[in-house]
Amino acid sequence: MKDAKKPEDHTVIILCVDRDDDIGQKVGVETPIIGREQNLEVAVKTR
Repeated sequence: MKDAKKPEDHTVIILCVDRDDDIGQKVGVETPIIGREQNLEVAVKTR
């Protein structure tokens, strides 16, 4: 039986195209938002 990979072994790519720049306008950040840390910061700001 093949060993299952741990979740840390997988790479996940999330792509969101903000064509109307509502994230930029509402949150005041410049897009594109790249990387885990930047995405988490913006997610917290939008709450």
